[in-house]
Amino acid sequence: MRIDLTGRRALVTGASRGIGAAIARALVDAGAEVFAGYRERADVPHGTPFRCDHASPSLPPGPLHLLINNAGIWIPTRIDGPEWDDNWRTVLDTNLLGVARLCRLFAKQGGPGGAIVNVSSRASHRGEAGYSAYAASKAGMNALTKSLATELGPRGIRVNAVAPGWVRTDMSAEALAANPRPEPVPLGRIGEPEDVAGPVLFLCSDLARYVTGVVLDVCGGAYLH
Repeated sequence: MRIDLTGRRALVTGASRGIGAAIARALVDAGAEVFAGYRERADVPHGTPFRCDHASPSLPPGPLHLLINNAGIWIPTRIDGPEWDDNWRTVLDTNLLGVARLCRLFAKQGGPGGAIVNVSSRASHRGEAGYSAYAASKAGMNALTKSLATELGPRGIRVNAVAPGWVRTDMSAEALAANPRPEPVPLGRIGEPEDVAGPVLFLCSDLARYVTGVVLDVCGGAYLH
């Protein structure tokens, strides 16, 4: 069964590399018109480049049917770190407030059949030593996802999230180089960006037309709850 998103217009934030680029490619391959959001690097590999600043976000002109909030940052926030306060503000503003702002814009113009997919993290469930701001921002994203699912459901807009475990991207490269197997994974390997893109594609499609308010773990079984 092939997922067909012909006629749908989508914005994928953080689409210049990693998970975002894989999601953009999957949506393009399914026939969607994709706007590939970036903040600093405009050389996106798939879709039409669209500058997206989470401090003052905007949406592409015209109707938008799908919003995938993938952009995020992962910086240390050790409790005794010298830049603790600044790092907390930076992480929350990008990973949580920035996502909420885009969801708000989408809700204002979106209609029945629209879908939002937020890219969370398994850290939202288990926490992340030394990265408390990141874990808290993703836990907040999960709560935002569920709240908006109940609020926007009557308008015909579905809101879901995926929570990846360790995935081989530029952001995780240094950590995985130091520890190639940071946790036991029943499926026996670290995830690839395409492993996340598939579930996102499903949640964007009509196959998931009765699915909303879900945080779908995509971690090879590393976290079960």
